[in-house]
Amino acid sequence: MLHHKLLKKIVGIKSWAPYEKELAFFCSDFLLENGFKAELFEWEKDRFDVIATKGKAPYILLSGHLDTVPPFNFSSNPLKLKKEGEFYKGLGVYDMKAGLAIILNSAKFFEIKNYGLKIVLTSDEEMDSAGTWAAKNASKYKDCAIAFVPEIIDTFSTIKEKKTHNPLPVIVGRRGRGVYVCKITTLSRHGAEGRGTSSIDIAMQINSIIKKIVYPSFKKVKNFPKPTCFIRQINSSSKALELPTTCTMELDAHFGPNFTHNSFLKFLKNKILENLNLEKSQKIDFFLKPRKTPYLNPYCADLKNPLTKKAISLIGQKVDYGLTVADENIIALEKIPVISWAPRGGNAHNKDEWLSIKDFDRVAKKYISVLNSF
Repeated sequence: MLHHKLLKKIVGIKSWAPYEKELAFFCSDFLLENGFKAELFEWEKDRFDVIATKGKAPYILLSGHLDTVPPFNFSSNPLKLKKEGEFYKGLGVYDMKAGLAIILNSAKFFEIKNYGLKIVLTSDEEMDSAGTWAAKNASKYKDCAIAFVPEIIDTFSTIKEKKTHNPLPVIVGRRGRGVYVCKITTLSRHGAEGRGTSSIDIAMQINSIIKKIVYPSFKKVKNFPKPTCFIRQINSSSKALELPTTCTMELDAHFGPNFTHNSFLKFLKNKILENLNLEKSQKIDFFLKPRKTPYLNPYCADLKNPLTKKAISLIGQKVDYGLTVADENIIALEKIPVISWAPRGGNAHNKDEWLSIKDFDRVAKKYISVLNSF
């Protein structure tokens, strides 16, 4: 079947960031051969997005990312698709080269009716989503009515499940994410005196506080996942025989639509400070860590939107919400329904990444049916 041949070819092309070029050219050539107008959008030197259309606007959008993470701890060729019983293994087989194969396979069999089909394949998702931001800033999503994304499905229920072939839920929203810096400053004290509180001591207290915070739920959506926060980095050292006077912590947080990046910072700061007994000489600064692309906002598709309702009905699986961010968070800024659904897999970013062959077949077939029903 074509989607299996496509997956074997796609897995065999090195595309971890920033080396997505060869895969971008392969996808563009495939779409050109199948009646699409295709553009290789070079948003940075030798880094490309693929923009392809068939028919006229408004479009159904199929979106995916070309890049994978680099191979970690592989003992065999990570670019070789391997069949182990009822599962495939290989670098990116789940995140998200199976999704790319499904997109190209769907393009092959798409029939123009009320909507044209637009395909946007971007690079850099596993880093800062710079390719998707470039596509958005160039208005590549403006003429789309609804988006389908065969990106990995990560919910509280699915991450707990073992290898199965059961179909996954449909994701209609994802949490947002921000990285916050907490900079602690204390007075210098001689380390041999055995007294005083160091900046590291306060950081340890903050770690304990973070683990006990009770976060408010997003009341408009009953099963939207609550916020989570963890320490992703901590830096401190003693310059001489003194207690460490500065400690910088990075807090990685995911949250729902009841928060913005600034309101979550305020919430986090208040929860930390109200549980610390700081001395006058001790100071803590909080701020959002700068980065080259914006942090992603949470989103929820409007379940009353007729296109959303039709998509969910056609797929026929229950609705859920994603734990982490993806390029969908950027596409949702266009105020269109964003529907994520993909085949069953697991161990993304890992040498044991796997894909259910049975579910891969099921989802590939269903995508063609759903798109041609619009």
